[in-house]
Formats: sequence, structure tokens, C-alpha cells
Amino acid sequence: MGGDHERIAQISNRDIADLVTSAWSTCRLALRQILESRPVISTSQALIDYLRSEMAFLPNEEVHVLFLTSRLRLITERVIARGNGREAAIRPRVITALAKNLGATGIIIVHNHPSGDPEPSCADKQATLKLDQICQENGIRLLDHLIISRSGWVSIRAAGHLEQTDP
Repeated sequence: MGGDHERIAQISNRDIADLVTSAWSTCRLALRQILESRPVISTSQALIDYLRSEMAFLPNEEVHVLFLTSRLRLITERVIARGNGREAAIRPRVITALAKNLGATGIIIVHNHPSGDPEPSCADKQATLKLDQICQENGIRLLDHLIISRSGWVSIRAAGHLEQTDP
């Protein structure tokens, strides 16, 4: 028993940090594997858990896009933009061109709010509508735009700011 106390006393802050980092990486990998094993539904708990682990605590805004097959399987996830603490640009033509190159027929766009408030701004709503229009022109379905924060998340589609379209 005394040996355990001595070994614990020898653990440094660096050892603890390495252990926590390793555990966090393992958790994120497990969440990603769950996401890749089934169709991606924008409000599924598995997707939200994965996105919150990836994005909720980032210090600056990032825009990620999930590129999906016609059967809603994940092709890949890409970071499209990194911004400052308050905004990151959503570039519809870049997103649709990449979707075409990947053979994606659907996308889910996701960005974080470092402020902690997941409510969409007017700029978020406008960017979503513009992206949706350009996606439709290119035969790509914008399934949703999710906003992730420390305090929660919002689906722009579920909030009624993105009209339902046929697949």
C-alpha cells in the first residue's frame, strides 16, 4: 500500500496533462467512429456529442463541413474557415466546389460560438440562406447548419430559419 502512495506522489503535472490529453483523444476517436458507422442525421445525439467534443471549447470560430453521400454517410469532414473570437467566413462557392469534387450530395455546415451562446446571429441566418441557394443551384442539399457552444447547440433548420426542401 505504501508503494502506491509513493508512485502517486511522483506523478507530475505533465504526467497528468498527458493522461488527460490521451483520454480526451481516445474519447473523440470513439465518438467519430460511432458517427462514421451510421447515416448522419443533423440532430442525432451521436453527431452532437462528436461536434461538441471537437468544437465547443475552441477559442476562435471555426467553420466545419460534413460532406455526405446520398445515403447520408460521412465522406469526410473539413475545416473550411478559421476566424477570430467573433466570426469566421462561410464561402458558399468554395463549399459547393469541394462537395462536387468529393462526390457529396449533401452537407451539414457547423460552426462554433466561443462566446458560449449558440443562438444564430442575423449574419449566421443570412449566410445559411445564401449557402442553401448556391447549394440548390449545384444539386447539393444543405441538410442543416448547426451552431455549437459550451452551453449547448442550435439547429438552424429546426429553429425554422432554413426552409425544408426535397432531397
